[in-house]
Amino acid sequence: MTIYQDKTQPTDYETLFRDPNRWIDVRKTQDWYVYTHSPRSGGQGVAILPYRRNRNNNLMGVIEFLGRFEVVPPHGPHATLCSITGMVDKPGKSIEQIVLEELHEEGGYLAEEHHLTNLGILRPNKSSDSIQNLFAINIDQEGIQAVTATTDGTQGEQGAYCDWVSFWDVVSCKDPLMHAMMLRNSHLPSIR
Repeated sequence: MTIYQDKTQPTDYETLFRDPNRWIDVRKTQDWYVYTHSPRSGGQGVAILPYRRNRNNNLMGVIEFLGRFEVVPPHGPHATLCSITGMVDKPGKSIEQIVLEELHEEGGYLAEEHHLTNLGILRPNKSSDSIQNLFAINIDQEGIQAVTATTDGTQGEQGAYCDWVSFWDVVSCKDPLMHAMMLRNSHLPSIR
């Protein structure tokens, strides 16, 4: 069970803006640095990269990845390829349990903690104190079951879907979490 406690988050700051729904704060350190923080999740998120061997006869054995297609308003009005992510906002649940819930809700797969590969943490950008807990999962493992993705019903998930994509789709997407998870996954066989 992983419960990450980041001891390096600033403790002496001024809140410049607080979203009433607790999605985001804008903070300023005592000296000058301005950054964002997600109070709802304590600055923690999860991301998972499911992968499998391609089942298409022409590409048999080539690794493919389960990508998430959703509209991210700051990136434009159309659904774009991104990673399956979630917030660490469920008290009493381990990070692995939250990852498995996101895999079920967004990806449509039921799995257990022993199926996961922990890929460490990532700080996605310098303008936030948030960290992402990264995981991968080989969907070809015994005991993983395909089910209907349930979604969590939030507005951000309306119209979103997952689909299998190629190595080159992941490389060319603009999601640094997908890049990091693919590069850190030492369990991947040759993928090119």
